[in-house]
Amino acid sequence: MKIFSLLIVCLFLSFNSYAQTTIDSVRINDSTGVPKNNNKFVTVTGIITSTTQFGTNGPASLQDQTAGIAVFGSSFAGSVQLGDSVRVTALMTNYYGLAEMSYGAGSFYTLLSSGHSVQPKIVTVSDIVDQQWNGIEIYESVLIRLNNVTINSTGTFGNASYSITDSTGTISTGLYIKNATIIGTAIPNHPVDLIGILSQHSYGPIYNNGYQLQPRFIQDIISDQ
Repeated sequence: MKIFSLLIVCLFLSFNSYAQTTIDSVRINDSTGVPKNNNKFVTVTGIITSTTQFGTNGPASLQDQTAGIAVFGSSFAGSVQLGDSVRVTALMTNYYGLAEMSYGAGSFYTLLSSGHSVQPKIVTVSDIVDQQWNGIEIYESVLIRLNNVTINSTGTFGNASYSITDSTGTISTGLYIKNATIIGTAIPNHPVDLIGILSQHSYGPIYNNGYQLQPRFIQDIISDQ
C-alpha cells in the first residue's frame, strides 16, 4: 500500500511539473541569442497561431501567456488548425536566430481542445528592435500587430522582404511576404496596420537582429483609409 501511494504521489508531481511548462522557460537564449536548449527535446503547450500559411513545412507557430515558438515540419503544420490548443514535444533548434522546434523523429503532439482565439499583441517597431536577445525574445514567434505602418516600396508584393516604418523607427527588412494569397497583390501606398507572426532571419552570432513580421493572409494587411 505504501509503495502504491508513493507511486501515485510521484505521478501527480510529475504530471503537474509537465503541465506547468511554459514556452518562455524552454526557449531562454544564451548571450549570442542561441537557445540554451538547442539540440534538446522540449515540451510546450500553446494555442496555434499559424499552420501552413508560410509553406507546407510551416513553420507553424504557437504561443501561451508567456511567449511564442515556431514548429517546423509538414507532419505538424499540416495537421493542426488555427486556434487549436496542443501539447507538442520536438527538438529545439536554432535557425538563423529563430528558436524553432524541429518536428521529426521522436516528436509528437496531443490535441487538447480547439476553437480558441488569440488577439495580436500591439507593438511598435522600436519594441521589436529593442527586445532582449540574451534571455527571452518576448515578441519572437508571437502574433503581433503594428499600427499605422508605411511600407517603403511600390508596385506589387513578391516573395521578398520590405522596409517598414512607423512613428518609432524603421526596419529595413521588417516585413516578409511569403504567403501565396498576398504575393502579386498591390503594395498599399498609404499607412496600414500589419498583423502577423514575428520571425527572425539573422546572420549572427550574435543573433540580435533580422526580425521580420510575416502576415498569414491578405486580411492581415489592414487599410487605415
